[in-house]
Amino acid sequence: MKVIFIKDVARVGQRGQAKEVNDGYALNFLIPQGLAEQATPAKIAAWDERQKVEAKQVAEREAGWAQALAKLKGAKVTVSAKGNEKGHLFTKLPVSSIADAIKKEHSIDLPKDAITMKTQIKDFGEFSAEIKLGQKTVAIIVEVVKT
Repeated sequence: MKVIFIKDVARVGQRGQAKEVNDGYALNFLIPQGLAEQATPAKIAAWDERQKVEAKQVAEREAGWAQALAKLKGAKVTVSAKGNEKGHLFTKLPVSSIADAIKKEHSIDLPKDAITMKTQIKDFGEFSAEIKLGQKTVAIIVEVVKT
C-alpha cells in the first residue's frame, strides 16, 4: 500500500515522503497512529502541490538570506558588556547579545543558532564570528566594549 508520511518514522520514512509499505503495517500501525495516510490520487496531487509551494518558500527564504548575508559581509558589530578593570567580562558573552546587536545596528533579524563563535568571548576587544544561513557563510567582527 502506498502511504504519505505525516510524521517521521525511524528507518521507514520521512515527513512528506510517499512510499510503498506493507498493507498490514500501514493499516494496523501507521494510519491509526496518525503517522501516515493512504496515498490516493487526490492526496498525491495535493502532496505534489504542497511540495511545489514549500520549494518556492525555501527558494525565497534562501534569496532573503543571501541578501542579508551580503549586507553583513565583513561588517563590524559593537556589543556592550559589563566587566572588571582588568578587561575581563563578568560572564561569557552570549550569542543572543550578538544577534541583538546585529538587529539593532543592521536591522537584520537572525536566528541565534546561525551565529557561531570560534572561541568564547570572555574579554573586551575584537573577535571574529561566522554567520551561516542556508549554504552561505560570512565572517563578521564583534567588538566588545565596556558599558
